[in-house]
Amino acid sequence: PTNKEELIKVLQGKFPTEQDAIQKFFDFVWQFFTEVIGAFYLNDPDINPKKYPLYYKYALKDTQSVLDEYFTDPILKAVISPYWTYMGLPPSKLCFSDMAALLFSYVEFKPYHIKGGSQMLSNAMLEVVYENGGEVLFNTEVEKLLVKNNKVYGVRTSSGQEFESTYVLSNASAISTFVDMMDDAANQKVLEQYKGSSVGTSFFTIYCGLDCEYHEVGINEETNFISNTTDMEFDYELSKTLETDKSSFILTCYNVFDNEMVPKGTSQVVLVTMKYAEPWLKVPPHQYNDEKYRCAEAMLKNAEKVFPGLISHIEEMEIATPITHMRYLGHPGGGAYGFDQYVKDSTLFVSPKPPIDGLYCAGSWFGSAGYQPTLTSGHSAARAILKEMRNK
Repeated sequence: PTNKEELIKVLQGKFPTEQDAIQKFFDFVWQFFTEVIGAFYLNDPDINPKKYPLYYKYALKDTQSVLDEYFTDPILKAVISPYWTYMGLPPSKLCFSDMAALLFSYVEFKPYHIKGGSQMLSNAMLEVVYENGGEVLFNTEVEKLLVKNNKVYGVRTSSGQEFESTYVLSNASAISTFVDMMDDAANQKVLEQYKGSSVGTSFFTIYCGLDCEYHEVGINEETNFISNTTDMEFDYELSKTLETDKSSFILTCYNVFDNEMVPKGTSQVVLVTMKYAEPWLKVPPHQYNDEKYRCAEAMLKNAEKVFPGLISHIEEMEIATPITHMRYLGHPGGGAYGFDQYVKDSTLFVSPKPPIDGLYCAGSWFGSAGYQPTLTSGHSAARAILKEMRNK
């Protein structure tokens, strides 16, 4: 349920021996994140431990420590924290502030999906650009950021075209932006702040078209977390291997709430598990397809255990490995979450604004991971540019 009281009630019904702990935990999360809102979202100029005691005590703690402080049942811990897969690090490595933000926002603001899929939002944004006299160049690679005296003044494309501008907003990866598109002399300050960062996880993804409606194979929810273990550390370690037979994964069916996305009598289902690129980069080219289908078969067999009949209803299927995501995203390692989301790389310590005048950045490489945070980072960067323009 996306309601705090109902959520607590459901969990207490499933885990009666932890009833008090469940109530205390969610009350604590709400108190903690209320402090976060006051301190940072409302830009309190007087942030101190006396005023924000929970924030100062727990902000930099890992999620696992907080879960262990409140609960003993490993299944309950796993049920409360499956969203760690939305950020790419297990609870032992994930900053509690990030998990608290996710839990709080999902319950208070509710999760939404765009009718027709995320492409509809991209199309709407494109229309706004056109309506305001803008131009969009598709299939046009930016090869170089033009920087002089620590100030950006434009970009150069792979065809040699140059576009001059006082401001440039990059949503390419940090590595592409500061290594591939900048000269060494211009990027030294930036590279210093990324020392010790590691490229985050990618995904192994199966896109399925079913010849039946979703409820015919037992799918009743849009998003389903399917796990073989309560050991989230073990689960995370599996993301560094090719194996999918024991990996947890998410099965999503968007047309549970939007049946206009597919032809009548059919369904679209997507299975996703976290996988780093390194093991896939070591697969010999002549073995790649066999490995891809072997891994897909193992995942589908596990999905079949939860949704009997799923496999027999698949009439179309596409499989994407981290290498596929590398090709389509243009990101090192196919890293959809940017760098691994360690607290040291968060916006608490690393500004998304690089120390180069006129250059701004957006996307998961420059803030929190995920669809919504990525959109928010673009909005924040645009507002920052407009503010600077007004102040000049």
